[in-house]
Amino acid sequence: MRVLICGRGASLKHIQHEKLANKFEYVFLVNEFNIFVRKNKELAKFLKEQKIIQQINIYQPDELEPHMEIVKNSSDIAILNAVVNYGATEVYTIGIDFYESQYFLGMNESDFHACSSEPVKNKIKNSHTKIISKFPDVSFTYITTANFNPELPNFELVKVGE
Repeated sequence: MRVLICGRGASLKHIQHEKLANKFEYVFLVNEFNIFVRKNKELAKFLKEQKIIQQINIYQPDELEPHMEIVKNSSDIAILNAVVNYGATEVYTIGIDFYESQYFLGMNESDFHACSSEPVKNKIKNSHTKIISKFPDVSFTYITTANFNPELPNFELVKVGE
């Protein structure tokens, strides 16, 4: 099953990337997306054709409990939910830039400065690496502006500009 996890980072502007051309069974939106969809026609058009799951950071399904020790942010929960509860075998991500770039459309949250510190960025990258290594039968493709490459056989990096 092919799924897409959409974070709110600057790489989201590449929503028309060729890697995302084929339809997904589900698209998980990490946290609030309403303003992005209203302000960006390409994103709105892309999402209109998809089955959407809104992944709010306060919600975590019970089935994820055994994996929660590695969770460091909302994108971790969305990825785990896609793999554990929905049976995703191909996970694509976009907009997960590990706070190395601004939010999409420059709409940073008030805690962006604190979240973009090196220790926080490294914790989030480490949690993603742990998730990817924990599920070797799942392929992970990250379309991102970030410098992130865990060099695992089930991982593909597609580096894009801001």
